[in-house]
Amino acid sequence: MPETGYPHGDSTLPHSRNTATTIATKSGRPKQETADRQPLRKNAIACCQLDRYGITS
Repeated sequence: MPETGYPHGDSTLPHSRNTATTIATKSGRPKQETADRQPLRKNAIACCQLDRYGITS
């Protein structure tokens, strides 16, 4: 999961969006599946158990 807090030494900030787009493009997954960084959203929802607050993918 990408870090979104204060920039850490291993962070991609301020290039996080570009990094996510590059990873999605190079993944070989269908474009529809990687559109709008959906895999990142789904991972965050699962990791933080946000579905209990009604947040879904």
